[in-house]
This record gives sequence, C-alpha cells and structure tokens, in this order.
Amino acid sequence: MMKRFEIMNAVTLFLPVAKARPAAFWLLIAWMYGLLLVAGLVTASLGAEPLDPENVDLAANLMPALIGILVQAVIGFALVTVWVRLLGTGTVAGVMPFNFGPNEKAGLIAMVMVIALTFAVTMIAFMMASVLQLLTSPVMMGMLFVPLVILAIVYVTIRTVPAVALSLLTAQPAFKLAWRETSKIFGGLLGGFVTVVIAAMILAGLNLVLTVTLISAMGIELEAFEAAMNTPGLSAVELVFQLLQTAFLIPIQLMSISLATSAALHILGWDNEWTREIGAAREA
Repeated sequence: MMKRFEIMNAVTLFLPVAKARPAAFWLLIAWMYGLLLVAGLVTASLGAEPLDPENVDLAANLMPALIGILVQAVIGFALVTVWVRLLGTGTVAGVMPFNFGPNEKAGLIAMVMVIALTFAVTMIAFMMASVLQLLTSPVMMGMLFVPLVILAIVYVTIRTVPAVALSLLTAQPAFKLAWRETSKIFGGLLGGFVTVVIAAMILAGLNLVLTVTLISAMGIELEAFEAAMNTPGLSAVELVFQLLQTAFLIPIQLMSISLATSAALHILGWDNEWTREIGAAREA
C-alpha cells in the first residue's frame, strides 16, 4: 500500500537534506544565488522597451524579451537538475555540479513535453475566448473564461509537477508515468501547490516592504525608482533590487523543487539508505 503523501514534508524536503548534506546544500545555494542573479541582471540589462504597435519589425521588438526568457529557462533547468540529484539521491557531481548526461537528457525531454502541453492548453483557452467573445458580453467572458483558464493551467501543472524530477532520477522520460501516478496523490500535490503560492505571496510582500524601506533610506524617490526600473540598461538601483529579489526567490525555488522531487520519490516508492537518512534528519 502506498504511503500517504505528506504536504509539509514534501515542500520542506530541502530542510532535512540541509542537515544531512550541509556542504553540498550550501554549495548549491551559492550556485543558485549566483545564477539566478545573473539571469535577473541579464533580463534587466536587456531592458526591452514597451512594445510599439507601429513597429513592423516584431522580431526585433521582441528579441530582448525572448533572450531574457531563454537565459532564465537554461539557468532554471540547470538548477533543477543539480537540486533534484541532491534532494533525490543525496549526491552532487562536485564543486562544478552541472552535467548533461542521460538523466539530464531525459529531464530535458520531459520539460519540453510539459511546456508543450501547457502551451497547447493556453492556445485552446485563447481560441475558446475568441468564440466566447462572439457569444457573450466582455464582462461575462471575463467572469467565465479567466477562472476556467487558471483552473486548467493549475490542473496541468499539478499533473505534471514530478515529470522532470522523475525523468532526472530514472534517466527515462517519465511524462506518462507522472501523469498517471499524480492522479493518486492529486490532493496532496494541490495542497503543496497552494502552500508554495501562499509562501511566494508572503515573500513577495516582504520583498516589497524591504525594497521600499531600503530605497527610502537611500534617499531615492519612489518615482525615480520606478523610472530606473523601466529604463533599459542596468542602474545601481536595479542592481540593489536584483540582489534582494534573488534572495527572496531562493526559498520559493527550493520549495517548488522539493515538492516535485518528493512527488517523484513517492511515485517511485524508493526506500533506500538515502530516504531513511532524510527521515532520520527530519526527526533529529
């Protein structure tokens, strides 16, 4: 009989791992902070201007944003691979922990499948919106369409949460396995998803308060701060903001990866020396 999927244990898997493997944990924290900061700074330095409807060169108009998205996607995937390895097996590949072997290839395939499914659901939703716009008023469309789209995307997200982690741990694309098995722990995954979202909202609020307090202490007017944030290029104000934002991003990233890895371990039913070590560290 499958054990119960414990929500809080799932989203806080990184805590007992930090106890069991402190050196590896803090090594990856350092890498995570550095790479997330790089991703944020690259995106900020590109500083795409608001889209100009009269600019016929749409590719050039969108290129900075697309480059930023690509950089964040590559860095995000690289971080997921090393964290799933640590959380799922208790190992890292050394001081330079990144690798691209069979496990990572399987994880990449799973990630592409997840993105493709999410994109397909979004496109179907927009097509439905076009039809609804012809049949109903804009107000009614908003009342019906927006909640349905959000629910559909959340459903797909929950059903595919462990797909990449499963693939990384087994070195086999595991999209179908994830979709099939998450139906058995859907309630637990939904609870974990809500927990992560609530934590993200709380941390975003704290980040906002700290940022406003800091720029006030620096004698910077709020209007000047907003102007600096919306101006292409990287200013000192933007750098300070990115340093703070990156620190607040890390707990959310860890909770999200912990949820996915916990679900993968639960589905695989692994009961080995590492999983028992996690249990001992959690009870210590």
